[in-house]
Amino acid sequence: MVSKEFELLDITADKGLIAYGDDLKEAFVNAAKGLLSIITDLKLIKDLIPHRIEVRSKDLTGLLVCWLNEIIYLQEVDEMLYKRFEIKKLEKDYLEAEIWGERFNPDKHLIKGAVKAATYHQVEIKEEKEIWKIKVIFDV
Repeated sequence: MVSKEFELLDITADKGLIAYGDDLKEAFVNAAKGLLSIITDLKLIKDLIPHRIEVRSKDLTGLLVCWLNEIIYLQEVDEMLYKRFEIKKLEKDYLEAEIWGERFNPDKHLIKGAVKAATYHQVEIKEEKEIWKIKVIFDV
């Protein structure tokens, strides 16, 4: 098991992260956790309400960006905060997942900052020494 799930990057005017995983699914999950940690404190979220996500793209990079942007969209439009992510199927052009969270409650949840979108700028998905690494930059 990887020693850390993700680390946040200090980038001028944007936010970024590097997510790690023993396999690609785990790295995608940890990228989602890192994204939510930019927005709020994950410890304050309960995994009560499930939501199914399906995204398609022409390649793995596009799939990653679509995955993270779908979570951002649901968080904004449905006023949800997510904590648990399970990728059911991950192929080079298709991802199916279930995510769990709860509705935003201003009396319970702290919003650290808004994330507008995951970007293609400097995106990297690679395997090094049997550990998958994902680097992604977010427009804030």
